[in-house]
Amino acid sequence: MRLLKVALMSLAATISVTAFLFFASQWWEKAFATVAKTELSPGGCYRLVQYAPHWVIPASFHPARDPQENWTPLDNWYAPWMPNEAPAFFRLYNSRTGQKLGESAVYDLTMIGPGGVHWPQEYSRRMSVGFVYLADDLPPCRGAIPDEVEAFVSDRNVCDHLRGEIPDPGIRGNDSPKIDEINRACDGTDKRLETLRAKYANDAGVVEALSTYEWPIQAGGN
Repeated sequence: MRLLKVALMSLAATISVTAFLFFASQWWEKAFATVAKTELSPGGCYRLVQYAPHWVIPASFHPARDPQENWTPLDNWYAPWMPNEAPAFFRLYNSRTGQKLGESAVYDLTMIGPGGVHWPQEYSRRMSVGFVYLADDLPPCRGAIPDEVEAFVSDRNVCDHLRGEIPDPGIRGNDSPKIDEINRACDGTDKRLETLRAKYANDAGVVEALSTYEWPIQAGGN
């Protein structure tokens, strides 16, 4: 009876220590992580840092997580019980202020999915690495661009938004208030775009900021 009691106490102690190490590792794996590589966004606004986690307990105690599923150590400690052989996690920073904008869990690099790094764009402001999402609503990075370019970008975005709401063909041209609104918003943007592209042809940040805009959008490129 005494041997059984000692065995049960030993088993309980082993389980307790193992559980402590497992859940403590969820903290220290990031607290003592080392930088694997750093990547700046085009324009230099954002900095993506990939870390190698600091593991003490064996890899078999760190299951390979699927980034397309919600995974928490409390709910999913038991599965999928596949060792994480290429562990990494990511942090996203504002490279100018140092503010942390997002952070991922630890994933197996072989499971994060295709596509590489997706920096925020006008059409999609989500920041991701494969299927690992770091931020949902970030402005696209254009670097430090002149005020007149910023003003054009703002005006042209309004123009393009309204162009996406062009009325059905059954509505007669200039009799439609929506058409009038589009004409007012877009008038002159072709000429401004052409002028800015010529003026800043040697400025990589401006070239990139203007590269997504269609030209011409009005008759005669005005």
